[in-house]
Amino acid sequence: AVGLWLGPRSHLVHYPVRAGELLNVVAVTEGGAALQGWNRPVCSAALLPSFARWTKGCQSLLEGAENWRSWSLFRLAGLRKWSVGRVALLGDAAHPVLPYLAQGAALAIEDASVLAACLAGTQDLPCAYGRYEAARRYRTARVGRLSQHLGRLYHLCGPLRLVRNAILAQRDPDTALRRFDWLYREARR
Repeated sequence: AVGLWLGPRSHLVHYPVRAGELLNVVAVTEGGAALQGWNRPVCSAALLPSFARWTKGCQSLLEGAENWRSWSLFRLAGLRKWSVGRVALLGDAAHPVLPYLAQGAALAIEDASVLAACLAGTQDLPCAYGRYEAARRYRTARVGRLSQHLGRLYHLCGPLRLVRNAILAQRDPDTALRRFDWLYREARR
């Protein structure tokens, strides 16, 4: 069971991990310092002002979480070519995606699987790398575009936020999830 809370320039996601023993909490806010690197320790006091007008339940969830980690998000273009010589890139190194669809690690695993299949039984690396990139480019670009779209949708402000909420309230949850069937099927090879 995943909880997704949307707000102006921010959103909150929580879901159980370790067979329900723990709850992972992800809080995303716009603004702040654009710092290189990732996984920096941060105290909850730095995060709470961005959620000051949220429900008490959300604020309690944020206050109760320990060991907050922080990283800046950057909108980066993918590389035109994912390989040079004997080196091929995969995952965010080749086609960075924002986390609003939570598919970065999944795309890297899919890339590795497709790359391994393309390399199997051949010594022709440029050809294998070309097949790998051709097989993966459409899907990774589609995930990247949808992730950016969801980020904009999640963080709407003012009247547009109210329209989004009204539309979401009218959606049948099963129908809404079917919109993502293409994403959760096996990666195309």
